[in-house]
Amino acid sequence: MGIPLWKILRILLSVPIWRLLYSKKWIRHCYRQGDVVITPTEYSRELLMKYDLHREIYALTNGVDTEFFHKTEQAGGRFRIFFSSSCG
Repeated sequence: MGIPLWKILRILLSVPIWRLLYSKKWIRHCYRQGDVVITPTEYSRELLMKYDLHREIYALTNGVDTEFFHKTEQAGGRFRIFFSSSCG
């Protein structure tokens, strides 16, 4: 006659939801929905390449250009004046 529904539900509900959502199969399914995969680090790109996604995977850093954004005394002074006057 088969397995009773209550036994199936008990088994399904005993598995943590994070295990269902973050399984390798689920991750593979989600990443295959797009044409390409963009990830923030070369390390994560290497990990995703092992998932057999059949998609191009690019590492595109979301870092800061430290040559353009760098600390200066003038900028520090403006920062302190702006934030000290807005706090008091």
